[in-house]
Amino acid sequence: MKTTFLMLCAALLFSNLNAQQPESHHNAITAKITGQLNGYDPEKDQDLELKFVSVVPTPEHQAEKMVRPNADGSFAFQPDYPLRYQQIWFGVGENYFGQLIIDRDLSIDVDLDALRDTSQHFASEFVRFGGSDGELNQLVNDFTTFEISQRPAGGRPANIEALMDRELSPAGKTEKLLDYYDGQEVIVREFLQENPSPYGWLLTNQLASQKYGEIAVAHWGHTMPEELMEEMIRHRPFAISNESVIDYYGYLSNYMLMNSQQELLDIYREDVLPAIPIAQEQERLQEFISLFSAKLDEQEYDKEVFRTESKYFREQYEKEVYAARVKKFTRLVNRFPSEQADLLKLVGGGKDIWERELYIGKLMPTIKTTWAAELMEKEWETTRQQIEMVNKKLNAIKINKSDSPMGENVGQLPNGADLILAKQEELEELLGSIRAAYPDQAIILDVWATWCGPCIYDMQNSAENREKLEELGVQVIYLCSASGSSEEKWKKKVAELGVAAPQIFLSPELSKSIMSYFELPGYPSHVFIDKDGQYHPDLVHSLRTVDLEAVKEKL
Repeated sequence: MKTTFLMLCAALLFSNLNAQQPESHHNAITAKITGQLNGYDPEKDQDLELKFVSVVPTPEHQAEKMVRPNADGSFAFQPDYPLRYQQIWFGVGENYFGQLIIDRDLSIDVDLDALRDTSQHFASEFVRFGGSDGELNQLVNDFTTFEISQRPAGGRPANIEALMDRELSPAGKTEKLLDYYDGQEVIVREFLQENPSPYGWLLTNQLASQKYGEIAVAHWGHTMPEELMEEMIRHRPFAISNESVIDYYGYLSNYMLMNSQQELLDIYREDVLPAIPIAQEQERLQEFISLFSAKLDEQEYDKEVFRTESKYFREQYEKEVYAARVKKFTRLVNRFPSEQADLLKLVGGGKDIWERELYIGKLMPTIKTTWAAELMEKEWETTRQQIEMVNKKLNAIKINKSDSPMGENVGQLPNGADLILAKQEELEELLGSIRAAYPDQAIILDVWATWCGPCIYDMQNSAENREKLEELGVQVIYLCSASGSSEEKWKKKVAELGVAAPQIFLSPELSKSIMSYFELPGYPSHVFIDKDGQYHPDLVHSLRTVDLEAVKEKL
């Protein structure tokens, strides 16, 4: 009896030790996931794959890996980085989707036979968790199922409504966000009252990370009050999760790297102007600074001249402005405790490889924690390889002197994709030349921008569907907007992506025209025109997930 009591106390103590809040994101061990698909048949289930999407502290935020089960239905997965309480999104084909939090070791037992004719999410009687992290994983999936059940039916959540309300000031958005998260805290408390757990601290910490991240979004392009920034600095996320990497570290690093209009004016005045060696150019910038000051002071100014000069200086001194933003980011981020500062540096900087070259070069020497420095070095090596690859592709572009009817042909990628500058004055003229270039074919116009993450993700993951569309007689053409971009940026990005389809760079006028002509909501947008020239709205929203059967019906 005494032995049994002592064993019970030891087990309870071990459980509580496992559930302690981590002092660092770095893990002394690399955690491992093992599992079993009960009822797995190698022949019947030959197409079944397991998806593991790990949240990682990099600008990409997530890393996806597909795993095929062994013949006996067993499987194993190990993350790339030794991180504590790392969130991993887990999928079993189309039958199950849930979240994992891994710290030490986790086993997953899946009743595949019971799942075959269903699709379940999060808490499921057919998916059981074991190992050191078993209790934690059951908790987070039970909570997610509970939280979803508490969401009001229909409409957007109040936090999203607040962030999208353009009439609200940052203070007004913050007030609404705090009200929303007060309600979410009640939901967490109610759940933990019914489901007490030594890991309850993780749920409340995740919620706080999400709250502070969205408050940072509310202040993008504005200056956050000092007391609010101090509160941000005091918060410490415990997990490597969407709530911490995307919401807290990601959105907060974006805030610190962005600039308000006043900060941009100061950059032109204090960083760009003194560095210009040409007197005439200095005078031109000085005149623009005077226009900019008048605009911010709500005085009269020439709006047309301001728009023209704003575009010129934004494109001409893009690198200088970005370098000044990185300098400001470095100053702000060093106010945080060292590991949090290093996480912000790891996650920040954006995905553009040309900006990352400058960003990493400036920030890598400032990273203090060993594991974060090693991770950034790996990211820098990846960036170096990408830059080398893109430069090779740029050097391999063939210059075609004969212009396309769609515009000025400025080259061809090694994969045969033409690079074309649209020179038409009217959109209908461009549309007519595209149809003339591809007679008796349906056309999908993919309207994108070089800075648009969802656009780039769709382009990178739609090669198979582009081939299937081509087999159906549908030509995909990419139209890049000039909004926030330039011909040089466009060439670099299409060379980097290497998509084997015609690439057209629109003029600023055509960029505006196509959005209003087809009433497109934003980027990416897709325009489907059948071989008879008829436009079919709402048929294609993504090439990655295009409904091929619906397209066939329009051919």
